[in-house]
Order: sequence, then C-alpha cells, then structure tokens
Amino acid sequence: MRPGLIRRRHSPVSSRPVVPRACALIRGATAHSLTVLGGLVALLLTGCSWLHIPEAEPPVVPVRWQFAEAQALASQSRILFWESLGDPQLPGILLQAMRDNDDIKLASLQVKLARVQAALVATNAWPGVSLGATAGQSRNLTAQGAYPPTTSSSAGLGLGVNYQVDLWGNQAAQQEAADINAQASEADWNAARITLQVSVAQLWWQLGFLNRVMSNALADLNEARTTLKLASVRYETGATSRTDMVFAQQALVSQQVSVAQSRQTLIEARSAFALIMGATPEQAFPELEDLLNTPLPVPQAGIPAELLARRPDVHAAELRVRSYLASAQATKLSFYPTLALTGSLGTSSPTLTQYLINPVVAVSAAVTLPFIQFNTFRLSVQSSRLAYDSAVISFKKTLYTALKNTEDALSARQQLMIQEQYLRQYVVLSREAERLSQVRWQVGETDIQPWLDVQATRRQAELSLLQNTLARKQNAAQLYAALGGDYQVITRTP
Repeated sequence: MRPGLIRRRHSPVSSRPVVPRACALIRGATAHSLTVLGGLVALLLTGCSWLHIPEAEPPVVPVRWQFAEAQALASQSRILFWESLGDPQLPGILLQAMRDNDDIKLASLQVKLARVQAALVATNAWPGVSLGATAGQSRNLTAQGAYPPTTSSSAGLGLGVNYQVDLWGNQAAQQEAADINAQASEADWNAARITLQVSVAQLWWQLGFLNRVMSNALADLNEARTTLKLASVRYETGATSRTDMVFAQQALVSQQVSVAQSRQTLIEARSAFALIMGATPEQAFPELEDLLNTPLPVPQAGIPAELLARRPDVHAAELRVRSYLASAQATKLSFYPTLALTGSLGTSSPTLTQYLINPVVAVSAAVTLPFIQFNTFRLSVQSSRLAYDSAVISFKKTLYTALKNTEDALSARQQLMIQEQYLRQYVVLSREAERLSQVRWQVGETDIQPWLDVQATRRQAELSLLQNTLARKQNAAQLYAALGGDYQVITRTP
C-alpha cells in the first residue's frame, strides 16, 4: 500500500485528549528503538560482505553463415512473408489458427500468470497493514458474597503496520527475477506463435500436395484401366500373349492399392489440420486442391550473432539465464540479516463508543540473523547456483541448435533448388521414354512389361518433382522460423 493513502478517522468526542498522548508515546518508543537499532545495524554492517555471483562467459558464435546468399549483388527489403507466397488464403488461415489454437491459448495464459506473479512480488516492497476489532462479554457463574452474578463487556480496535527494510537488495533481486521471467514468458509466446504459423502452413501445403497426389493416383488408375483394355484387345486378336494381359492386370491392382493409401493419408492429414486449428477431427476446413509451384522469397540471413535478437526462443533462454542469476543472488541475500519495523496502535474499552479512551501504542524493530543456519545457507546457495548453471547450459544448447537449424535450412534451400532443375529434366525424359516404350510395344517389338516399367518410372519422377515443390515451400517456412520470423529478402538487381 502506498504511503499517504491511509486516512485516519477519530471520534469527535475523544480525539483531542487522546491524540497528543498517543503521539508522545510513539515518539518515545521510536527514539528508544532507533537508538538500539542503530547500534545493531552498525555491528552487522561490519560483519557482512557482499557476495556476488559472476556471470557466465557468452557462447562462441561463428562470424558468418556457410550457405547464405551472396549479398554483393543484392539490395534488401522487408516483406510480409506469408503474404509473399502467392497464396491468398494462407494469411487468413494463420489468423484463424492464432485465435483458436490451444497451444497459443496456453502460452497466453503463461504470460498472464508470469505478469501477475511479478506484480505479486512487487507488493513486498510496500508496508503490510492489518486492522482488527474485538468484542466480548463475560458473566460470573456464581455470586460473590452478597453480590449477585455480574456481566461485563469489552471491545477493542487495533491497527498494525509492518515493513521489512531491504538493506541488501534482496527484494530488488526478487523483483528483477520476476520481471525478467515475465519477459521470458512473452518471448515464449512469440516463439509459440512462429512455431504455430510454420506448422499450420506446412500442413496446409501438405493437404495441397496430397490432393494433387490423389488426383494423380486417380488419373494413373484410369490409365492402368486403359492399358489393360489395350492388352486385352491385342490378346484377343493374337497380337500378344496372355502374359501381357496379366502384367496389365497386375499394374491395375497396384494402382487401386495406391489410390486407397492416398485416400487414407489425406484423411489423416485433414484430421491433423483440424486439430492444429483448435477443432475436432471431423470438422471440415478449406484446403488447397493443388500445390502450385509459386516463386519463393530469397532470404537475407544476416550474421549469426544477430540470431540472438531475432529468434524469440533464443531470447527467452537468455532471459531465463538472467532471471536465474537474479534468483541466485536473491537466495544469497535472503541469508543476510533482515530488519523488520513494526508499529501498532490499539484501544480497549467497555463500550465501542469510547474505544479511544485507553490507547496502547507499540513500536519495535526486529533484526534476524538467518546466516547462522550455515548448512541451510550452503545448500540453498548451491541449489540456486546449480539452477543458474543449468540455465546457462540450456541457453548455449538453444543458441547452438538455432545456429544449426539456420545453417541446415540455408543449405537445404540451395540443394532443393539444384534438385528441382534435375527433376524437371528427369520428368521430361521419363515421359519421352514412356512414349517410345508404348510405340515399341504396339508395333510388337517388345512385350508390355518395359512399357509398364517406364510408366512407373514416369509416375515416380512426377511425384518426386511434386515432393520437391512441397519441400521447397516447407524449407521457406523453416528458414522463416530459423531466422526468428524477422524476414528480409534479397531482390537481385537486373
């Protein structure tokens, strides 16, 4: 409670004779207490020394990325990443997920809880005030001589104030730890937001990929039926053997199995998407019918040292190191001598209307010496130091994992682009090989099996190219997360 906000109210009948006497009692008690207190504090200050926990050395960070884009040919510009992917539905889907996803709701509650806990710690810096009232009545059970049993009444009112002086900064260290922990919770929420966005986008693209796979599987099934009809006609006319017809039937059954597998995979992906959107598995959502090969932004990765400021998970780990350091300092300081000031004003009267007639004033100062609990002190300090050391190692691990993820994403981007070029050539060659094999079978140069084999090769080539498109989109999202969601692009000059 802030000083100056308490209003004292006095009875109009008894305030004049009582207040001067109460003030005199308070002045006398305070002067005596402060005289004793000054000697105790002077003695304690000569016997205690400031214990400081040294901060850990920062982890080593590489100077540059191995697989970043060359920046000499580029100019940088900041973009809205999700709007730059050529999918007008995706930003709205992400907003809906941010509103309904349960992980984000939990992260938001953790932020609110950390803020409330920090505010609760802040109340320790203010004096504690207590107010109480008592009333009672008593009656003798037996007569006293010639006097009949009597009844007596009493009432009292008490006001108490206590305040612990923060001599060594213990309360300040606790407040610092709580405030930093609240900031870490906010960074956790930001990290959860980025993780959710990436997960939703990847599932969204996965649905488009699976819908395209399903369409291709149905088209391949129709093609297998057509192939079987051709084989049957050629067998009936004696142009080929029954073996070709059996091979064609075998290929048809294989495609029927592929369609069933694709359908089940699509059902599971839809359930996963509904779950991450905060809905039940049976709820339907809009989804991509095809996975288009749209241009992707080229990232400007910066330098590795910038990752600390850009990635919220790394920032949260760093904040927790600082929070544990402040907590460890507070643990040490809690074993320093403490000084508590206590004041009370009370009254007692046979009637409530005369409660200021008999005031009782008390002022005291108490000094406690918790450091004499040597074993408790040693173990508590050791525990807090181990927690701090663990946070340092966790921060280092988080930072190095972030560096690895960024390097991997940058490297994967380059390799996926190279693979795309070769896969496009592979698809073109596979289609040409399929056409030539069909012609050779139709003119009777070979049986049907080579044609069926190159059909399967062509299907796999088209699937691999589609998988590459999905992988490049997912890599763009992973790189967005690896760079902390602070996305800049390189626009190459003509």
